[in-house]
Amino acid sequence: MRAIYGLYPFCLTVFLAMLALPSKAETLTVGWLNDNVNERYLISDIEQEFAKIAPDITLNAVGVHTDKYKQQVLKWLKTGEGPDVLYWYGDERLLDLVRSGWVSDISDVWQAQRLTDAFRVSVSSQVSLNGRFYAIPVSHYPWSFFYNAELFDSMGLAEPSTWDEFLHLCQALKEKGITPIAIGYDAPWVLTSWFEFISLRLYGESFHHELLSGRVSYKDERVVQVFLLWKVLIDKGYFMDTGENMDWYDPMPYLYRGLAGVTLIGHFLSSRIPESAESKIRIFSFPELSPGQETIELAPLDVFFVRASSSKQKAARQFLSFMATHKAQSRFNLHAGGFSPLAGSEHFPNYFNDMGAKQLNTAESTSPYFDRVVPHEFAEPAMTLLRDFMKSADVGSTTEALEALRLEVYQLD
Repeated sequence: MRAIYGLYPFCLTVFLAMLALPSKAETLTVGWLNDNVNERYLISDIEQEFAKIAPDITLNAVGVHTDKYKQQVLKWLKTGEGPDVLYWYGDERLLDLVRSGWVSDISDVWQAQRLTDAFRVSVSSQVSLNGRFYAIPVSHYPWSFFYNAELFDSMGLAEPSTWDEFLHLCQALKEKGITPIAIGYDAPWVLTSWFEFISLRLYGESFHHELLSGRVSYKDERVVQVFLLWKVLIDKGYFMDTGENMDWYDPMPYLYRGLAGVTLIGHFLSSRIPESAESKIRIFSFPELSPGQETIELAPLDVFFVRASSSKQKAARQFLSFMATHKAQSRFNLHAGGFSPLAGSEHFPNYFNDMGAKQLNTAESTSPYFDRVVPHEFAEPAMTLLRDFMKSADVGSTTEALEALRLEVYQLD
């Protein structure tokens, strides 16, 4: 396959010269995810492309499995050791590190490459604080339902566009002995997509933003309604009953083989679907809940930042300058299963990318993912409570616990 690159109007070589290229070879260590073959291809491609413009800098990739990466990054930052450049997540996940003094201010990179013209405000706001910039956005991607179209066709089922149609779909699958919803939530971050989509489809972006900002009680009747709708799916047995013991990718073979109907997951799944199953799998957006409600898609943002304690600030800026180009972001997203947030970017044309790009381009707005918006002190215990909810389906105790956590963490009341 061949990546398609858009034209990038800014001159990278001029900025590299401004940074005073190192006169001798040095090694720049970059930390990022590495738990599947696509990410290994990604790392190799980026190393090769960067070597063409910075032959005096050797990239040393330090790959960590997804489930351990967040904890490892925090250890590196607290000790002042580890990779010079780190793959990370936009919005509060990044800004919390900025406030702790662990992230370098790279406003000079943004100014030299005129990046405020290259990214939408909804993107640049997730990597900036008090008018200063701290990371390079490299990828964003929608969350949606992946489904087995071959199975749907054999049963005469159609993509649902409303919640009632979705419930009918799940019931039809269950009656045939097929698991309606494949899901693995041993790491419970996967579950927040259900909470967020129901909230967004019911009440829209403004309410959801207020909720995640800690300004709405989790005992509010609107939040209770979110859980009541989610509870219907649990009570009817539509979710995979072994999900709590599986990682997010473990149930996917059930989907590919027609043993499960749908899964709600990020677009990163598209790059991991086996070639033998690609023609079977299709995508649809989370269905409508309130007629006329604005269409908001979940679209997390991934970034790279420089560790403030790194002694290789110039080399790190060269790498981030490279990662701000169309060429680098095209290579990155070809394997990562996401989309470059740079204005004018193009994607490799296939069914999954075309559908994902359409979702992003036609949405009235996008929302960052739950654990990238709320404070870390709230996110971790809240996600554990959502995992407990999948077992108990107890709306009262879940909202009570979330409200107690909100009052403890946000201290707004």
